[in-house]
Amino acid sequence: MAYSETSKVYLVVREDERNYAAWATDIYGRLVGAEGVPTGPDFRVPKSGGHEDLSPAVAWNGSEDDFPVVWSDSRDAEDHGSEIYGRLVAG
Repeated sequence: MAYSETSKVYLVVREDERNYAAWATDIYGRLVGAEGVPTGPDFRVPKSGGHEDLSPAVAWNGSEDDFPVVWSDSRDAEDHGSEIYGRLVAG
């Protein structure tokens, strides 16, 4: 979880297994207002599926008011092992 001092929202990220039967664990996020109320629906952080996404981490970038989110991804695990991927999420 990280907090935007500019937008006054938190970004909470987590592993989620709702699609596990179809492919694997995903990373989902949700923006939550400073008072603890969600400001919208949860969303899938990685834009592609079919592989294991684990161990999310998030920070706040104050100069751009966005949240860099990173996670471990197994899409090339047979050749390279797990790799780190990331995406910026707007605050």
